[in-house]
Amino acid sequence: MQPKNETVLVIDDEDFVRDTITGYLEDSGIEVIEAENGRQGVELFDQHHPALVLCDLRMPKMDGLEVLNHVMEQRPDTPFIVLSGAGVMKDVVEALRLGASDYLFKPLADLAMLEHSIRRNLERSRLRQDVETYRAELEATYSQLQSDLRAGRKIQQKMLPEKPLLRQGWEFDYIIAPSHIMSGDFVDFFPLSEHETFYYLVDVSGHGVSSAIITMVIKQFVEIARRDFAHLNDPSIFTLDKFLSRLNQQLIAQDLGRHATVFAGVLNTEADTMTYCSAAQFPPPIVSVADGCEVIPSDGMAVGLFPDAQYHMFERTLSGVEGFFFCTDGILEIIQESSLSAKENLIKQTVEAGNRSISSFSEAIGLNGVEGLPDDITIFTINRTR
Repeated sequence: MQPKNETVLVIDDEDFVRDTITGYLEDSGIEVIEAENGRQGVELFDQHHPALVLCDLRMPKMDGLEVLNHVMEQRPDTPFIVLSGAGVMKDVVEALRLGASDYLFKPLADLAMLEHSIRRNLERSRLRQDVETYRAELEATYSQLQSDLRAGRKIQQKMLPEKPLLRQGWEFDYIIAPSHIMSGDFVDFFPLSEHETFYYLVDVSGHGVSSAIITMVIKQFVEIARRDFAHLNDPSIFTLDKFLSRLNQQLIAQDLGRHATVFAGVLNTEADTMTYCSAAQFPPPIVSVADGCEVIPSDGMAVGLFPDAQYHMFERTLSGVEGFFFCTDGILEIIQESSLSAKENLIKQTVEAGNRSISSFSEAIGLNGVEGLPDDITIFTINRTR
């Protein structure tokens, strides 16, 4: 397998600016080709097919918008970052409308910010390419389908967290029962700091391969935010409402034909709090307290549907809380109650009766031994251990 081309084409008519950027990026291990004007930049683009273009907007002979138009016509998936003086915001807006993926103002006071933008856009480009490559492989021929599905299942299973996770008196555990070889449900959790644990539950619309691919896209989105926090001290992952808004915009922009419900939260044992945000999670999570159970109301819209969707972050104390119980809506398909409200009540009553572990709940609800599931089912629990 040939290595992916991740060459960056730098186009700027100012020698000092171009040399400074090129030197910095090469010192950071990024391969660079450079052009001193737009016309030369277009020639090098057609010749080398770089993975990303970094281009000044105001140049003689051929300006940055003309270069951008050429790039979008030839290879519209190429990330294109524009450099602009602070006084030409109109050109920046036009560049974004034409397909530019990011912009930075000159003079560049912090080249590390430029590098971060380049690596982030390359990561997004790699993700799109991986999704398209994987989708093409799955759809190539029927004779290869089962082999590809089994490979996809292994990839998806490797993306799941090890279980259970014990964190300062709390246990994170889950089970996923797919209705097909691959699942449109996904769950993940990991430490962000000594006292903080991030978790999320995903239920993608539909079944099978296409839904499973979206879980991989979401996993990659979360991993980028996780790495940004770990390596760049970017706290965006903690702002859960904005975090889900960005995920919503990314799924819409990629036009993958699926939407998903998501519930994300951060358990903080030092502050003794749980912050959380819901994107239409259903059934709503259940909180076990000393004298019974409470339901966390569903809030927000599913991600991947509406560009103006709003999300809200909430916080509750962990004082008196014994555990949290989550499940995806596939569980409703195997409950025999006649109405939706009766099915929801049965889930709550089952947990309230002390069935807070996955094994006891599954046995009480009649999940064990069920074959031919009509929908993916995930059960996810966070229980106090002491």
